[in-house]
Amino acid sequence: MSKLEIKLDSRPNGVYVMSLAGPADVLNIPYMDAQLKALLERKPARVVFDLQGLTFIASLAIGALIHFRQSASAWNGIVHLCGASDLITNTIKRVRIDALLPVYPTVDAALAAK
Repeated sequence: MSKLEIKLDSRPNGVYVMSLAGPADVLNIPYMDAQLKALLERKPARVVFDLQGLTFIASLAIGALIHFRQSASAWNGIVHLCGASDLITNTIKRVRIDALLPVYPTVDAALAAK
């Protein structure tokens, strides 16, 4: 079993970059959910999920990201994805959530987006 690694980087003004590496599969969802819940408690102004190291994303993980985005919208929080491989990007586009969670090529591009 591969472990999902999650790193949180705090930036000024309530901005966070959460990097995900490894598989976001069914076995790792409880850990991912706990990390997302802890971040939501901070009421971040902007969150960029850096998916560069992600090797797999299960539908439950996509659902967790959608739920995070919906929760953050309560205080007008902005949520973007970035750095996803072609495989992950195609999965996100296939389930048509790229309009809700835009995917940018880099962290800097996601941070600069409105």
